[in-house]
Amino acid sequence: MSLPKASSPSRSSSPVGPPSSSASLHHSPSISSLKSLGGPSKLREQLLVAPARSTSPKISEVEAEREPKENADGGGGVVGGGGAGWTGKGAGGVGWKSRGSEKAALASLLAADPKWKKFNLLVDKSLASFDGVKEWADFISFLSKLLKTLQMYPTFTEIPKKLIVAKRLAQCLTPALPSGVHQRALDVYTHILGVIGPEGLKRDLQIWSSGLFPFFQYAATSVKPTLLNIYEAYYLPLQDALRPVMKALILALLPGLDEETGEFFDKVVFLLDFVSSTVSPPFFLQNVWLILISTPSARILALNYLSRRMPKLGEGEDIVPIVGPDIGLMIRAFASSLEDDNLLVQRGILDLLVTSLRLDGAASAKHTREVDRLILMRSASTVVLRRDLSLSRRLYTWLLGSDDNPDSQVAHLRTHGLDLLRKALTDEMLHPPSTTSGEVTEAQRPYKILISLLDKWEIGYPLTDVIVEDAFRALKLSLERGDEDILMTGNMLYEVMDPYLAWRRLFQSLRTDLEAKEPTGDSISLIRWVLKTFKNQDEEVRHLHLPIVFAALLELLETTASTNPSSPSLQPALSLALEILLLMPTSLFTSSHHPNPHPLDSESSEQALHHASAFYSLDIDLSRPAEPDYPAFSGPVLFQRSIEGALRICSEVAKRSKGQETSVVAALKVLGGLLKLGEKFEGGGVVVEWDSERWFDGFAGLLMKAKCFAVVEGIVQVALSLTDPTKIRPSLDLDTRPKMTLLMNGALRYMTSTTVLYHIPAVQLVWSLQHADPSKHIDSIIARDLLSLSISERLDSIYAFGVLWRHTEDSQASTEYLDNPIFAILDSLKDPNVTIRRAGETWLRTNLRSHLRVLEPILFVLLDPLIVRTPTTTTYNARESRGFRYERPFDLARAHYMLDCLAAVSRFGGHSFNRLLKATPVSKLSDRIIQRAEKANVTHTDANCMDVLLETLLRFIQSEPSPQLAASLGSGNDHLQLNALETVQAIISRGDVSSIGLKSAESVVVAKLFSCIHEGKLDTQNQLLHVLHSIITVSSAASAATRRKVSAARTSRGIGHVSRFSTSSSTDSQGEEDRQASEPISDNVSPLLMQTLMDGISSTANRPVLQHWIDFILMTIPQFQGHLRPLLLPLCDCVIQQLQNLTYGLHVALKEPSSDQDLSLESSESISVMFLSALERIVTLALGHFPARPQETERSGSVDPSGGLLGYVSNVFSMEEAPVSKPSDGLMPRSAGLKCFTDAVRVLQSLWTVSNSVSPSSSSSSSGLEFVCSRSSNRSQEVLERLYRLQPIDVVQTLAECWSAGDVSLEIAPQGSTSSFEVLDLLAPNAQSVVSMMCSNWSKSDRSPSRGPSSEPILYSFTEIYFTRLEGPIAVQVWATFITLAKDVVANNTNTISKNQVFPTLRCLTALAEKVASTSALEDKRLRRDLQDTYTKLVDTSIALASRSYESTPLARRWASNGASSRPETPALDEKSDGVEAYSPTLYTTITSYIARRVLSKLRPFLQDTDRITSICITISQQIVSPALRSRTRSLDVEPLALQVLVEMTKIPGTIKAWRGLVGDSFNDSRFFNGPPSSGERWRPLIKAIMDGEKERMAELIIRAASPPSANIFTNRESEMLLRSLNIRRLSFVLFSAGMNHFLITLPSIQEKLVEILRTTVVSPMVHSEVYLCLRVLVCRMAPRELSNLWPIILTELLRVFEQLMEEIPPDGSDVLQLILAACKFLDLLLVLQSEDFQIHQWMFVTDTVDAVHSSDEWQPESLMDRLAELVSESSHHSKAHADGKKTPPALVELSGDPSSTLRRPLLSHLKRIESISELGPFFSQASMTSYESLYSSAAVDWDAVDAGLEREIFEGTD
Repeated sequence: MSLPKASSPSRSSSPVGPPSSSASLHHSPSISSLKSLGGPSKLREQLLVAPARSTSPKISEVEAEREPKENADGGGGVVGGGGAGWTGKGAGGVGWKSRGSEKAALASLLAADPKWKKFNLLVDKSLASFDGVKEWADFISFLSKLLKTLQMYPTFTEIPKKLIVAKRLAQCLTPALPSGVHQRALDVYTHILGVIGPEGLKRDLQIWSSGLFPFFQYAATSVKPTLLNIYEAYYLPLQDALRPVMKALILALLPGLDEETGEFFDKVVFLLDFVSSTVSPPFFLQNVWLILISTPSARILALNYLSRRMPKLGEGEDIVPIVGPDIGLMIRAFASSLEDDNLLVQRGILDLLVTSLRLDGAASAKHTREVDRLILMRSASTVVLRRDLSLSRRLYTWLLGSDDNPDSQVAHLRTHGLDLLRKALTDEMLHPPSTTSGEVTEAQRPYKILISLLDKWEIGYPLTDVIVEDAFRALKLSLERGDEDILMTGNMLYEVMDPYLAWRRLFQSLRTDLEAKEPTGDSISLIRWVLKTFKNQDEEVRHLHLPIVFAALLELLETTASTNPSSPSLQPALSLALEILLLMPTSLFTSSHHPNPHPLDSESSEQALHHASAFYSLDIDLSRPAEPDYPAFSGPVLFQRSIEGALRICSEVAKRSKGQETSVVAALKVLGGLLKLGEKFEGGGVVVEWDSERWFDGFAGLLMKAKCFAVVEGIVQVALSLTDPTKIRPSLDLDTRPKMTLLMNGALRYMTSTTVLYHIPAVQLVWSLQHADPSKHIDSIIARDLLSLSISERLDSIYAFGVLWRHTEDSQASTEYLDNPIFAILDSLKDPNVTIRRAGETWLRTNLRSHLRVLEPILFVLLDPLIVRTPTTTTYNARESRGFRYERPFDLARAHYMLDCLAAVSRFGGHSFNRLLKATPVSKLSDRIIQRAEKANVTHTDANCMDVLLETLLRFIQSEPSPQLAASLGSGNDHLQLNALETVQAIISRGDVSSIGLKSAESVVVAKLFSCIHEGKLDTQNQLLHVLHSIITVSSAASAATRRKVSAARTSRGIGHVSRFSTSSSTDSQGEEDRQASEPISDNVSPLLMQTLMDGISSTANRPVLQHWIDFILMTIPQFQGHLRPLLLPLCDCVIQQLQNLTYGLHVALKEPSSDQDLSLESSESISVMFLSALERIVTLALGHFPARPQETERSGSVDPSGGLLGYVSNVFSMEEAPVSKPSDGLMPRSAGLKCFTDAVRVLQSLWTVSNSVSPSSSSSSSGLEFVCSRSSNRSQEVLERLYRLQPIDVVQTLAECWSAGDVSLEIAPQGSTSSFEVLDLLAPNAQSVVSMMCSNWSKSDRSPSRGPSSEPILYSFTEIYFTRLEGPIAVQVWATFITLAKDVVANNTNTISKNQVFPTLRCLTALAEKVASTSALEDKRLRRDLQDTYTKLVDTSIALASRSYESTPLARRWASNGASSRPETPALDEKSDGVEAYSPTLYTTITSYIARRVLSKLRPFLQDTDRITSICITISQQIVSPALRSRTRSLDVEPLALQVLVEMTKIPGTIKAWRGLVGDSFNDSRFFNGPPSSGERWRPLIKAIMDGEKERMAELIIRAASPPSANIFTNRESEMLLRSLNIRRLSFVLFSAGMNHFLITLPSIQEKLVEILRTTVVSPMVHSEVYLCLRVLVCRMAPRELSNLWPIILTELLRVFEQLMEEIPPDGSDVLQLILAACKFLDLLLVLQSEDFQIHQWMFVTDTVDAVHSSDEWQPESLMDRLAELVSESSHHSKAHADGKKTPPALVELSGDPSSTLRRPLLSHLKRIESISELGPFFSQASMTSYESLYSSAAVDWDAVDAGLEREIFEGTD
């Protein structure tokens, strides 16, 4: 049964082609005229164009894929192929659903017609002839046969196999074929479209349009008429049915508008006009806007049409009826075109702007949203960056209007566009993107635009006035963010800005800010930033605007200071005034442009602000302003008014400051800056009106209350300047005692112990006052303070005078003017107050370094029975201290006087007086003396006068008043004790006291010292220390003399020759006697001595007498012998702890930011110098008594070959260890002394580091801080140099440990500071000595047992970093020394010790060789040969160690895979390896990582021999990489380190044979893609390298990917499909690993094989899914123009899958679901990429018109995705899933995406597998909307997300 052919109105007069009419050739109606046009004119004749045949070049190879043999059933031709089908139930409905029902009914009817079956077979036979196509003539033959077959059955209105027929016709229209083939294909199209009629074309529009739409752009001239006739005859009659395909149809026709004079131009315009009238002009134009946005190549064509059809709109005319309600879409289209790189596109769109989108018309705020207008303005303003006059002229016309009057143009801009332009530029300035565009970064672009717009004065003037503040603020923010590149652009902008306009706006904002009730200070900070940033101010700014702003600012400040002194803007404004003053030229104040330089009268003197406001309020528009005729803006008048204003401001601020000291400082700086300018005036200072006495009185109270030194400094300096009559008249008179006393006391307040940082500037102020004082009041002022009745004031004055004396540079001046203060200091030595006396002695010791005191006692009075004492015991910190207590009062003055007399006698008598006392027994004294001595219990039977006197004096020293007598005897008793101590010292120091007396005195003095420390008594400690020192000195001298006598006696008796058989009793007794005789007197020292010494130097309360304790230690340490030697180490630790505290305090002071508050530093520079001196002496003494180290005593011995580089563990696990000194013979162990030494070096290094980190500053404390740091740094360096000379290797080792450990308290990270290397550079004379010393030490086998093996890695790393810091020439100098050591390590690599040194030697040699290679030294053959041989052996040995470690330690493999986070902190040593880390779990990771990072990249510059390099690479591959690749897990988990080694190896040319086998085998492993996606990033460079290195591998892979199925019936089909899938995935990953068009040469082969796979009917859905994955990679890695031949195949396959899905929905769990998911992912990617080739086809799949978001109620979806969305939503599967309460599919959540994202990303990248078609429902429903919104927002492609999605698809594991 045959169906009658449907008749078509468009073909009523001509069955072959459409009617034509020459009368309509030049018809070009406007859009407005087509509004009422309902359809095409039936009388319109065909546009006849004579066809012209042209010979096309011969095609060498034409892609001819095979199609599956399809069943004849189903006349629609839409059948499934390539995979198992599925069963399901479709859904019915209306619209396209009804057409689907009709289609099914028609297919059922045709299936029973025998003619149709025959027709179907003939068509199938004709299509089969396509397989034999070889050249273009075969295409014509195929098309002729197909046309003939179709013409045989004209009665059928349905085409059999239409999907395949459409695909073949599309393939025949490819650009590679000649026009003859194209013509024949169009003939077939003409016949088919004529047969199926309009209804058939509506039904199958997607099938037949896919080949026609893209053809016009590359069609030959001879075939274009035929194509246009097809459009006119068959497409135009569809009318409303063209709505879904409107965008694609416009794209298809636009290529005909490329030339205005072309023969097809008018016809194409007519066709577009007709289409526009058919679907409505607004809808038509909306599609044109979409084309302008998405298709850059079609913009110029669309503009050619719009320039003729867009109406010209006037002011206020509405454009909505013409373009529709969504004007935002039109604006975005214009914006995209304005940013096009094509100059013609920009020019054309600007013409449309001027005519159709005027600022006062369609683009006004009345018709458009502000956000859309901003987009348009932002894009339009960018055209000025092209520097094209034609573009700029059109833009100016759009901004300024069409009127030629400049005033009208400015008015037009102010009314309609100025605010919009300001907002657009400001938003872009404040929120710049981070991308770059050409040579201009996005951050610079708005400023470049502004600079260009300023060239047009009509725009630049009003724009500058409104944007200058915003521009400066945006520049400020950008620079604060660290964008330094924008600074040059900012300078350029400031230079081109009109200074008047810029400073007018800045002045107005400044005035507004200062006059506000709550000022913010933003304008002040902005102006300060402008002055600081733009330093090159032009002459107009410096001579005109700055003086005006300065004068007005002073007046504003005067008002603010008097009305609102607590304003937060006051201090910044004063600082601004100072900065402006410094920028103003001096000539402004010394010369005047006005004839009357006299002072202004009172009425005009207050008019500066008024005149400035008037000047900056001029409406200049297009003219330059005249300079203000006001004398106070320049010359002496300006200086006079400025001085007077500054004086008033200072007075007001000082009067009302209330703690606002920063404002006072700022005001004084302004006044001081003005006074400095007075030096430039000739003929005397400027005359001002001021009350100097009243002004000074205002600062009098502030001087003594100021909490900030800057206030005092400012007041003194300004006061001194005001005294100079050459600067100001009348001047300030300071030649009065009250004024000078006030200023002097202000400076002396900052010469205390708590203001160390301000000593130097305070001293400078004092001498400044001295030089300015003609009456020299300074001498008497300081002397009066020193004689003050207040003890605390006198102490402060003595300290301040000491500071003044120490820091006075001119010693002659100090001695000339400071006589009276020196006499006062000397009088303090006789003062009855012991505190004053102690302060005076400290002053002399600290400053004069010399003192002499005399006392004179009387024994009788001292033994007065009225002096009653009782013994007492006091406990401090669990230690007892014995003494005496006065129970009744006595005459202290008399006792004091007698002690003075005794001291005088002792002084004059000297040694004779001592000998007399010693020789005189007590019995020869008078009876009363004996009686009193016996009663006082100070004598015994054999006592002499010396014993009695000494015991008596010791009683006074031990005695303290009882609590009842403390008030009356306290201070007098202290004085009495001091006198007694002086006398005791004088007696003992002469050496005539017996040993018993010395021991007694020592016990008493130590106990007294201990009690004084804990009771806070400072006054007697100095003298007690002197006495103790004398005791120890005399005791040591006596002990040495006794030992010499005993030694001589033993020699005379012949002790060494006593027979071993003789009795030893006599010998033993004599030896005991000798021992007692030779024992030092101080051996039985008081147990309190050690604790007393430590408490004395560590107590903070003892700091005033610290100098005495340090002096005592320095003088006494050399006397320590025997059992006193253990005191050294605790003392050393105590001193080190104190230095650590000082270092931390200095670090905190340096770290504190500068602020208004004074900085504090607990210790001065003198304290740190004291501790450093003590530390130097202690450590030197400790090292001086140790036996020489074996390597130092046996320097002539040979080097032990087993000793390795930096090795200290040669005998760590051996039975025989190096001997260690034992604490015998009074010596300490070596390890204890070494610890003392290393701790000292550590603290010295820390102190040196902190002291050298000070940075210059302008604050008042900076000079004091720099002084403290300088003294500390210099002294610590001196101590380090001393220690380095004693023990150089230990110093180096300690510096290495400091560098490795860092310092948490000082915020120094481990290995994060270079100070250790800097210290070493200071200590070592040269690098050669350092390397030689270390190498000679490392080669020894004897190591320091105290350091242990843990110090080896530190020394290794330290040496490596030291080599990296060397300069090239220096590295050459040390090369010979180190290469010798490296050769020794290589020669002894079988030794276990040397094995442990191989890898560290390799690291050090690499660092050193890298420096040597930077010089010309490698040209020396011998040096190069040594490097090559040694380096090769070291690398080979290190590789062997890593290999054995990997094989022997399973943990190493796990740690290598997991990374460094799971490694242990300390590597564990294998006991069986004799301490060698060759099998440490971390050794494999360490060596492999280093080889990958450093070694492989250095092989070529070091070895320079391809054979050597290849050999090393092969060794690495075999011993390191290969074992790591031999894993047997489910996924091929390869250690990242192994892959990193391979990646680095691929970068070395000529080494492919070393790694190709490993990479190839791993790539072919079936587990390769089981890994996580992150592994793909590591494999990509390897796969790309092997494919580039061996081209044949790519060809083999392509062949394997498309290998035909096996004919063996026993073959496992599932395994075969899996293998083919893996091969296709390998092909996909190879393409993914390369860059764009990298494998372009293999693209034809890839296309052929993919098509071959698609046509195979026995291929599973899994294989087809992999094909879609490969296609996704292809569209990302190939340029769109290279894939044009694939589109017919791609479209056919996608249509096949989705059409079959619409017919039958697969059941849940079907394998076909994965194929559908793969096709959807491919379509998803195409929608994201939006390539121009796909845009003409995307209407088939998604709605690409405005109907996607603005559809009417009657609109029915025609795109496949929208139809599928409805189908899936209504399917029984979907309904049942929701009825059962299943959870929402993941896609419903994931597809929502990130609303804040501005990039296009795939929607389905998160899905890897689906179980039901309902999971794709959200994608089907949102695809059109998402695609349109991304196009509307002009979002770019997120390539990172695309690549990440592909990587997750290729690799099946999870990260």
